Amino acid sequence: MTKILELYQGVVSSYCKPFNPDQFSAWETVLAEFKPAELKLAIQGWQSSTDPDFDGRPRGARLPTPADVRAIMIAQRKSSQAPTNGFIPCAACEGGWQRVYSGQTVGWDDSTRGDIGIVKRSAIDKNIGAMVRCRCFLEWKTGKQKAGRL
Repeated sequence: MTKILELYQGVVSSYCKPFNPDQFSAWETVLAEFKPAELKLAIQGWQSSTDPDFDGRPRGARLPTPADVRAIMIAQRKSSQAPTNGFIPCAACEGGWQRVYSGQTVGWDDSTRGDIGIVKRSAIDKNIGAMVRCRCFLEWKTGKQKAGRL
């Protein structure tokens, strides 16, 4: 079962609506470029919205269309791409960060050996993921540092 299918089934269930294959197809097509975790946050934001909708009722009172969810996602991307110190993130990341769902994290644990400490590696949870710096940020940072050294 795909993550978008799980999200769609959860959303229609929370609004006591039946599964609609055509509507699910639209969700799959319109929202395919977004990560499931981001979509879940956007849907939660929609459901908790008390802004008045076209009929005067709270927006979260009705089932969102895929276009509604996409509009939230686009707005979130734009707000996260506000330039800081000349850095402009690429379309694949959020402010220079990307979420990954495989690999290992590397941390430092100094609680077990006093002042010495040890490197601690942990597998990344495939449902939650972890954040890593995007290549665009690393290239920008490296270019800035090189320019500053001249």
